[in-house]
Amino acid sequence: METISYDSTIDWDFIISTIEDEKCILFLGPEIFTDEQGHRLEDRVFKYLNVDNNPDIQTCYREDNLFLFNSRARKTKT
Repeated sequence: METISYDSTIDWDFIISTIEDEKCILFLGPEIFTDEQGHRLEDRVFKYLNVDNNPDIQTCYREDNLFLFNSRARKTKT
């Protein structure tokens, strides 16, 4: 029988709760959405999260639309 392990630093109750409460969104693909003014979803997310001044974000890779969090817990909450 295979043993399943998981990362105990991930707040699974929080994740499940946000899914059940329909407070979570899954984004797939680059440039998946652009509004009427030409603003891309990625740019709006970066602005909303205040990526350049967010203490929970360690590094930002804008050219790849990625950022690295300081901890797994902050990654989950964000």
